[in-house]
Amino acid sequence: MRTLWVRMAEIYGFRWSSAYGENPNVGAAVTWAKGLAGLSGRQLADGLAACIASAEPWPPTLPQFRMMCLGIPPFDAVRADTGKQDGFTRLVWQYLDGHRYRMASADKADRLLLAAYNRAKEAAMRGTELPPAPEAQITHEQAKAMPATRDQVARHMDDIARELGIGMAGEPEGATVEQGAPEQVEVAHAA
Repeated sequence: MRTLWVRMAEIYGFRWSSAYGENPNVGAAVTWAKGLAGLSGRQLADGLAACIASAEPWPPTLPQFRMMCLGIPPFDAVRADTGKQDGFTRLVWQYLDGHRYRMASADKADRLLLAAYNRAKEAAMRGTELPPAPEAQITHEQAKAMPATRDQVARHMDDIARELGIGMAGEPEGATVEQGAPEQVEVAHAA
């Protein structure tokens, strides 16, 4: 707790010590110690990194800092994460009726998303595991169409002809085809 108290005083200066005191063993520090109990050193470091990265000049409250430690993003970040890449965002979507959300007006959709965000935030603060990332992305492969070769077409035509019982000239098998000049077709051109 002492290290955290010193780091927060270094980040926020007088604003930290005037809000929470300088002594990490009494007053607000005792409450902070209880509120952060169970968090790992890595999570506390993540919370401190989030404080440094934020543009907020005032120190966070205990619940806000706990959210930072647990990696709970602000509501606007969840709204912007349409790809559901973040574990917390996937948790929010578990509390959201997707159909109602997609069918709602923008204002109503924001209210639905905020309600799901608040439920997910409370669950995460109580220790609910965040949903894991998907194992793999589902892809849809399309077979590339390859034109048939002349030999393949000829074989298929022979197979079709055999099934229908006709010769290649289009006549029933056994029929004779007269030899002669091909028919001439005149084409009239409209002027």
